[in-house]
Amino acid sequence: MRLQPIDVYILDYFRRNERPKIDFAELSEQCRTYNCGDIEAAVTRLEREAHMLRRHQNGREWLELTREGRRYAGLAAAESLERWEPLEARV
Repeated sequence: MRLQPIDVYILDYFRRNERPKIDFAELSEQCRTYNCGDIEAAVTRLEREAHMLRRHQNGREWLELTREGRRYAGLAAAESLERWEPLEARV
């Protein structure tokens, strides 16, 4: 799958913030170049077609990079660190 510019922007947002998991509302708020519908379409594309992220909900909507997404965003090391983080430290 060929990534669109907005797809690259979203993956780059994860890299710039050095986090494999972000709040969807945060992404929408910070991504002023694109409208909300474009962001939603890109997130859906990255989730369903590229398999680079997945959504989680627990009162808020979270976006989390998959292994492939972390590799693309240059956050592959974050996966091994997160795996060893104590459960009580996770939020």
